[in-house]
Amino acid sequence: MQPASRRWPPLALICHFPPPPGGMPGLAEFLAKSLESEQASVFRLRTNLGSSWLAQRLDAVRGVRSFLRLVVFLVRLAVTLPRVELLHVLSHSGLGFFLFTVPVVLAGRASGRRVIVNYHGGMAAEFFDRWPRVTQFVLRRAEAIVVPSGYLEQVFSQRGLDAHVVPNVCDLEPFRGTVDRPRRPEFVCARHLEPIYNNACVVRAFARILRRHPQARLYLLGGGPDAPAIAKLVRELGLEQAVELPGYVNRDDVVAYYRRASFLLNGSNVDNAPMAILEAFAAGLPVISTAAGGIPHLVRDGETGFIIPLDDDRAMAERAERLLADPSLARAMAERASEQVAEYEWSHLAADWHAIYVGRQPAGGASREEERAEA
Repeated sequence: MQPASRRWPPLALICHFPPPPGGMPGLAEFLAKSLESEQASVFRLRTNLGSSWLAQRLDAVRGVRSFLRLVVFLVRLAVTLPRVELLHVLSHSGLGFFLFTVPVVLAGRASGRRVIVNYHGGMAAEFFDRWPRVTQFVLRRAEAIVVPSGYLEQVFSQRGLDAHVVPNVCDLEPFRGTVDRPRRPEFVCARHLEPIYNNACVVRAFARILRRHPQARLYLLGGGPDAPAIAKLVRELGLEQAVELPGYVNRDDVVAYYRRASFLLNGSNVDNAPMAILEAFAAGLPVISTAAGGIPHLVRDGETGFIIPLDDDRAMAERAERLLADPSLARAMAERASEQVAEYEWSHLAADWHAIYVGRQPAGGASREEERAEA
């Protein structure tokens, strides 16, 4: 139950809201619902055009969608401003920073609204170095910067910017599974099929696993610009009978795949704190992932999973073989990960968000990762 002293300012939560259901849109929607469960007044200020068939079709038209998104967003922002005291923008690197974060910060300053920039994404360092003046100008005008990992906190600190660490709040209940399950050679990877996530590394690693485990299966969930190349690689390696490529799947189907699989593979070249790994922790799946960005802050090598070098499919396959050969190790990893993932539930994070919203220092933040590192 909400403490009697906890009162939430009316706020706009600004992000790309579903569809699609996963990633930052899913995170934003769950955060909004969590805030509403505490009786907060939350205005969903979407940066995508909408959820209707026509809006989704227009959102997919390259060349005009950015202009349409900006115009529609500015109108929505103008309508929303008089109704809120605080603007919470889920920000990231790239064009979206200029289209949405910049207008939100400037509009908030001009209207006397407080602005929280909640920054995500593993490409922050490269983005800030490419656009140093505009990013510094904008970020220094936000009341607070919040990041989901110690990795991003370091990126901001190196550029003279203070950031609070508040982990992503996750809807993990549907994924809850048992850590004491048979460890069959069945693997899941749930990332968008984009170059930065290097799903090709996962496919190559699986080809190595399949040589020793002919019954092995890989469920490669998601869609994106790399989908044709990944499908071609699967054919070239002769994996068509062992790899499922269902494309984008809804949340219930993602849960079902996690329940079928025994391990999660992740081959990212760029990343921060992926929801897929947290969902695997909740589901009782040991994780084998590259050391991209903030992932080593999330996965403790040899304890809650294995960390391998970038693009090293041989190492990924070797770690998978080790877990298949040692079910007790897989179980111990899953148990520790299941305990760790409780940090990402709303009951653990509500007080931190409330403190930030009312202008106080959150009690958690970086101390969580410091305590975990010392454990």
